[in-house]
Amino acid sequence: MKNIYQDKICVITGAASGIGRALALDLASRGAQLALCDINAEGLAETVSMVGGSNRVMSDVFDMTDAQAIADYAGKVENTLGGADYVFNNAGLTRVGNFVDTPLESMEKVMDVNYWGVVRMSKAFIDQLLATKGALVNISSVF
Repeated sequence: MKNIYQDKICVITGAASGIGRALALDLASRGAQLALCDINAEGLAETVSMVGGSNRVMSDVFDMTDAQAIADYAGKVENTLGGADYVFNNAGLTRVGNFVDTPLESMEKVMDVNYWGVVRMSKAFIDQLLATKGALVNISSVF
């Protein structure tokens, strides 16, 4: 079977743990160049260490609710590695508790990450993906 990820630039959000980390490890083993991001600096550093941390890996810590950080990240990936071939929107979060006691701000944060973060990442990278004939994958490892 042909390895479609060899030398491809793969962007993964939520790469500090869970499915994001597992995806990073798998794609690294297939020879992909990785652009990894997460809000969790310590977990992201662990993932980078696990994939080898070579010059085929870049990592950035930022909040998926920060629209400017997302816009800047797309440019940084393109300038550092080249146009993205795959973008895996994986970052996500949840809140547990009853509706009455959960502050509205907590619910808004979930939407900001799980919805707007995905929309912003998708918009930020769409031109690169169209140019490379790449793919956009929206998943979540929150559960």
